[in-house]
Amino acid sequence: MSLSLVSIALLIFEVASLHQWHSKRQSPFFSRHENSLKHAARRDNGRRSKSAHYEKTGGVPMHPENALHSSFVTDSQSSHVAILTEPDCCHDEARMTETLHALKRAVETKKVDLVSIRTAPSEDESGDAVDFQERVTKLAKDTISLRDELKLDFSLVVNDNVEAAIASNADGVHVKEHNVDTIPSIREKLKQSKRKNDGKDKSIVVGTSCHSVGSGLASWRKFRPDYLFVGTCFLTQSHPEKVLPEHLEGPSLPGQVKRAIHGEMTAYKSG
Repeated sequence: MSLSLVSIALLIFEVASLHQWHSKRQSPFFSRHENSLKHAARRDNGRRSKSAHYEKTGGVPMHPENALHSSFVTDSQSSHVAILTEPDCCHDEARMTETLHALKRAVETKKVDLVSIRTAPSEDESGDAVDFQERVTKLAKDTISLRDELKLDFSLVVNDNVEAAIASNADGVHVKEHNVDTIPSIREKLKQSKRKNDGKDKSIVVGTSCHSVGSGLASWRKFRPDYLFVGTCFLTQSHPEKVLPEHLEGPSLPGQVKRAIHGEMTAYKSG
């Protein structure tokens, strides 16, 4: 089984005093790094491998009103880890099985806080859209079953697929940057679905990405995403169109986004 079935994202958090935003809770800022499953299995006593291949770095605060029960919001953790599946994870049953096995190896470390089902139909997809949607939903359901079986507490999001997230009862959705204006409607759909299923307004996780300080601030101001991936900071296969260092936003961008958002939070608190 290939160790590249999933990507490991190291999410480094900073704590900010948010006053009216949410008392006694943290304002986590993510720093996303691509790693291999091998490095996840080798982590010991909370230490991170320094030989990882870094893909992106980024950060934004959790949405205070929608993270009340999220495993992201803790009083003691200083860093989080996310797993992103490879886009071909639902191309066929065999690939789904391989992906689930890889996910199991990762989450068994008890270091994982977020799993993101990232999918894309293959260019030579022989089945129809319904078949693909059913496979995405099944992988999400199987991941939830794995979480229950192992008695773990990571959150599960499905990339840009509200229907699969609802059908599988996932915790939320990762929204593409160009669809960021759909965050409010997606959040409401997820809330309605969870209320309908068990009568409770459970925690929902809705995040997005940004590639500049301006877009990060705009997302935060208007839509309060629960997290924000910022990049691209380093050359990576997930962005094959960026083949030269000058094509990248660079590793300084996440800090710039973080400082800009922290500045607005401070201004809000002072006001």
